[in-house]
Amino acid sequence: MTKDRSVRIHLGPAVLDMARAGRHNFLNRLCDALAECGYRTEYRGNGFAERLATGAQPGWSMFEMEPPEGTRSLVFRRAYVAPFWQIDATDRRWDWSVARADFRIRAEDRPEAEKFAAYWRRRLYPGLGDTVRGKGIIYVPLQARLLDQRFFQAASPLAMLETVLTRFPDRPVAATLHPKLAPAEAEAAALADLLARFPGLTLDRRAAPEMLAICDLVVTQNSAVAFEALFFRKPVLLFAGIDFHHPFASVYRDGLDLALAQLQARAPDYDGYLWWYLQCQSLNAGREDFRTRTIARLGQLGMDLQTT
Repeated sequence: MTKDRSVRIHLGPAVLDMARAGRHNFLNRLCDALAECGYRTEYRGNGFAERLATGAQPGWSMFEMEPPEGTRSLVFRRAYVAPFWQIDATDRRWDWSVARADFRIRAEDRPEAEKFAAYWRRRLYPGLGDTVRGKGIIYVPLQARLLDQRFFQAASPLAMLETVLTRFPDRPVAATLHPKLAPAEAEAAALADLLARFPGLTLDRRAAPEMLAICDLVVTQNSAVAFEALFFRKPVLLFAGIDFHHPFASVYRDGLDLALAQLQARAPDYDGYLWWYLQCQSLNAGREDFRTRTIARLGQLGMDLQTT
């Protein structure tokens, strides 16, 4: 275990400016916790040169949702909803500790879980109400690299879409493209082919909350929209690995036929899972216990947290 008690926190340009100006609550509190344990912290950029240099230096490094550099390097990421965060040893979310944890809710925790979910549902979607009725639509938020099947995916995004169209021939299917990524020429041609062959398929430009309000099912690789569906109490079919797979049917985890059967077999515990994942498995930067829980988490990940 290294004796050097320094932590280099690598950030993209916008977040780096916020952190250096003291305007990033999570990083402020993280650095306070590290300082209490005798660590010096420094904010740095995340360019190629900084990454190359940090792996050869003593002490520790941390990256915001980018691959770690070496065994003394950690990754942090917002847990889909502010002020909740995850810290782990990899950027592969399907390999995070929370992905391997057992999701269970004790009967005595149920009132707290329901209260928690109701609070965040009202805060994030004030006009939502407790029940959102769908219109039979299958909502398919597409992500990047539409023709590629990557190692953590059960199919490429467009193969996933075609599977949905084939398995649900009588259902309207509304797909949306990644808001920041335009499809390449080959991707656009393949998507046009699906639109021509399946009249029930449409491309929709509406934002995720509007689509979640009107759909009956979400199908995606591992988009954060699937986590957002928990607030709308909408079932999800996943085609890729992800940390929040527990309440959902997953082709990646269980295969297509079993995943489709799971959609029919049970309604997810939406409220229980929101509480379990956010309040129990994540670090809430808005709570008093953030310090103690963060120190405990860093210790689990191998940091020497004895103060000097």
